[in-house]
Amino acid sequence: MVKKHGRLKREVNLHQRHENAIQKATEQAKSVFPYLYSGEIPPTNHSKNIDLFLDKMQSAEFTSNVKQEVYNGINSLIDTVQSNKGWRLEKLPVITIATRRGMRRTVEHFKDCKDFNCWYREFTDKALKLDLSKSPDALKSFLILSLITYGGLPNPVFIKDFIKHINSEYLSLKNAKGFSWIYLSVKPFGLPANERYGFEEFTSKLVILDDMSLMLLKIFLEGKTEIGPLSEYEDVIWSTLKKACSILNVSFVKFRGPNKFKKLCEIAYAGIETQEGLNLSNVSIEISQGRVPSSSLRESDFLRLLGLKKYNRNTRIISPIQIEAVSQRSLREFDNLEHAAFEDLKSLRGILQKNNKNEVLHTFEQLIYNSEVVELLKLWCVYLLKERRLVLSSVKTYLSRIGKFLVYRWPWVPTENITCDEWSNLFELILEGKKGILSRKETATCLMDFYSYHASCNRFYPWSGAISLETTGVEKFVRAGYLDDALIDQVLRHIKRSPDLSQETKVRLKLLIILANRTGMRIGELLKLTTADFEQGTCNQIYVCNNNFGKNKTDNAKRHLPIKSLLKEVEFKFVRNHLYGLGHSRTQLIFHPDGKPSQKWNQIATSHLISQCLKQISGDETLTFHHFRHTALSRMQLIISQDWELVKNFTDYSKYEMGKIYRECFRGSDNGASAYFHLSKFAGHASPDVTFYHYLHLNELIWHRSILNRKERLDVNVLSLNASMTRNSATRLLKEKYFRKRFIDYLITKLKNDKLIETPRAKRTTLSPLEFEIEEFQLSRENIKNAIYEYVILGRELADHWPDDQRAQLEKSLLQCAALAGMRTRRNNARFPSKIRKNSNDQRFCLPFYDHRNCDPDEVADIIAQWLKLLAKKPEVLKNMVEDIIMGSDQSRTGVRFTSPKKLKLHLKYLILFFPPERVKLIYQVSSKAMEKVRNKIAHEWTKDFYGQPVAEQIKVKNPRTKYMSARLLVLEHDIKDQKQSLQASRVLQNAALEFVIVKPELLSFDDCFCKCANWTAKKMGSELPLTITDTPVLGNGSMK
Repeated sequence: MVKKHGRLKREVNLHQRHENAIQKATEQAKSVFPYLYSGEIPPTNHSKNIDLFLDKMQSAEFTSNVKQEVYNGINSLIDTVQSNKGWRLEKLPVITIATRRGMRRTVEHFKDCKDFNCWYREFTDKALKLDLSKSPDALKSFLILSLITYGGLPNPVFIKDFIKHINSEYLSLKNAKGFSWIYLSVKPFGLPANERYGFEEFTSKLVILDDMSLMLLKIFLEGKTEIGPLSEYEDVIWSTLKKACSILNVSFVKFRGPNKFKKLCEIAYAGIETQEGLNLSNVSIEISQGRVPSSSLRESDFLRLLGLKKYNRNTRIISPIQIEAVSQRSLREFDNLEHAAFEDLKSLRGILQKNNKNEVLHTFEQLIYNSEVVELLKLWCVYLLKERRLVLSSVKTYLSRIGKFLVYRWPWVPTENITCDEWSNLFELILEGKKGILSRKETATCLMDFYSYHASCNRFYPWSGAISLETTGVEKFVRAGYLDDALIDQVLRHIKRSPDLSQETKVRLKLLIILANRTGMRIGELLKLTTADFEQGTCNQIYVCNNNFGKNKTDNAKRHLPIKSLLKEVEFKFVRNHLYGLGHSRTQLIFHPDGKPSQKWNQIATSHLISQCLKQISGDETLTFHHFRHTALSRMQLIISQDWELVKNFTDYSKYEMGKIYRECFRGSDNGASAYFHLSKFAGHASPDVTFYHYLHLNELIWHRSILNRKERLDVNVLSLNASMTRNSATRLLKEKYFRKRFIDYLITKLKNDKLIETPRAKRTTLSPLEFEIEEFQLSRENIKNAIYEYVILGRELADHWPDDQRAQLEKSLLQCAALAGMRTRRNNARFPSKIRKNSNDQRFCLPFYDHRNCDPDEVADIIAQWLKLLAKKPEVLKNMVEDIIMGSDQSRTGVRFTSPKKLKLHLKYLILFFPPERVKLIYQVSSKAMEKVRNKIAHEWTKDFYGQPVAEQIKVKNPRTKYMSARLLVLEHDIKDQKQSLQASRVLQNAALEFVIVKPELLSFDDCFCKCANWTAKKMGSELPLTITDTPVLGNGSMK
């Protein structure tokens, strides 16, 4: 009876403690959410209150049962309030707690756990000191024990989330003689899995696995030819463990009864669970938000854990289990590449067996266990390219599955075994064999891989000589799009001296320019910043996320930026002091008119204000506010290159600041694709192709230095292939004492003969003939990439460029305009002028309305070519068609609309022939009203820019981006966000018609055409064009002059 009374008393005390904890948690909830209990109107900071409440619950260390009961009660209260009041409130996260299956915890069980802990510690200590590659039994045992001591992961879904969590963390890893240290971090409850916690992370477990063991584990788990129950492998695993114990001289743990291996797993889990400081259930809840792993594993769960579960291939959704290590070069985008590479290796082995390639098969068998994957992949490349038995789907597939897997996933692979000759020939053969499959934009990632190979494996040593870059030299060498620090300082001084701006507005503009220049944030992301978007207390980071004042451009734009490292010390103090005076609130905007902290600056007015300032100071009419973003990302490219001379000449960062940014923003990764993937996340882009192709303007400079400073001599075949010279010429050139000088002179002569380079100013010093000024390479902004990158590295011909001596023919023939529109250039738009546009004296041929965001150059060229043929036969028909396109495009939300069935039939007749029908949406509709917002924007912009002025004079201004096109782009950009694919045909036709009229002004009258278009718009709206519209707010007390 005494025992029963004591047990009953303990249960009562336990229940009382539980009730007290729930009461305490409920009181905290009432203090944080008083409006839920009183029925008042909820404040705007409900999400902030949720975060505060979760922090309090975490610091109070309530049990999971208490949290679950309190959270469910608050959520049910929110449901009741929402149904009665009609509110929309965010709920607390739901905690799911699995019920543990009963297990008898006897004294013998705890003794077994203690014995297992001692044995496991002794076994792993001795195994790690042993060369596991020479002892297969010890290696397999080590893998098995590592697998079962993950804490009894219940199913492959959780394993996948577990590995994804580890690989998604940008942790500072420590390498120790080929081993990877994996820290299993537990974040505070409620933090989303895709957000990095800015404060201290709690480490609950340290797992050590070397890369070779992981590879063999992959083969061990996926290489089973027959799938059977666990009992078929129990004896094999048990005997393997015994052999390993005898090798390591460790006494094996004794287990009695059947199902010894299953009991070992249970003991292993329970043994780890009882270690001090470990709570695996918390790990499961925080990472997976799923069921807590049971201390007693079911046999089916363990079958899935070991990869022995039989799946139906037709219905299997979960991919095979992948156990991967996190190393300094691993990338989160490569999660599936390792599996794909091994699958390809399996298919390769089957093909080699069918074709009786005995020598290659023998090499395959030998190398796979010696970890010489490089040689195997090289044989694979040669086999595929020479025998042509397999067809590669694309160059990107090859490089992603083989190149990235080879270079980044296995850092221990001896990549120096592949010579420059072998790699370059394979790369060239693949490119030439698959010519035309991929566009240049799609191969950006592949080119980054090739750059990484040259930069790391070909021994491009750092710059050894001193360089002197004048401001003029920098401006000539760097393509338009990179703002000099001196220009930014002048802009800040100009704002400070402006008499039309209030003091508060000047401070906010300075803060806006500093953040835009250092972080590369978009203007929309900057203007919606609130004080709550900065890290509370320290202001060390900016969290770019959606709020009540606006949303990010894309889902990928959600990120955090370490501004303490990106900003100079003086700039950071200025930002922090300004924020400290504003407080911490989600309703307090950083950039707002004076006296209106909840009203956001107008994006168009702000951008126009600073853009005009840039143009007035620099004299360059192409500069806009968006160039701050281009400059910041290009500056980060210099940080990636880790070239101190470049950083010193093009930025104001110190060597210490350069290293700090490199570690924090790019995780200390190499200067290949790994860093560019980090840079794309830094910019908020979905793919590094976007960043590499549109925003980085120092590629040529980095490539130039990489080639100029190569100290080892090229192979004869490589030089002959890449420099397009004969083998004898390459041999003679390599024997020269001053090889670099002769090689550069040869390139300059070759490029001058092709009329793609200006006459260089030779500046050589008598003391050091090997040191060259970068000013010696005064290539044009557009052709420097082709001259250094494609010509020198890839050995491509330069026949696609338009010769200089034929530019004069543009005034006589419209055919040259079609060739100009279809010319392959990386920056063929108004903001980044091409070579021909820059040097052309006639502004009519500058194609001011061309923009990459609106259409493709090849499509515009095809349309113009078709219209040329129609112009010769039926000029009146062409005039009506072009006029109708110009007048009708802006009034459509779904495509080009026409005013009569005859015109519709005519357009279909001439456009379907060269434009894909599935991408054209031609709609016949006699009367249709545009949306109210679009109508107002059209009326306002056209009235402001063109009322009472001759349109022909506006078209002939020096700035290629005329005001008229700016007004049109505002409407087009709004359409692009909603229906990009369906509106693409409309944008292409519209731009083609405008370019056609500008080049051929005699076809239509500018004044008649455009004024008719504006009047038609006003008539559709049912009102006359007003003289002025003042609904656009301005900054502060006025605008800058």
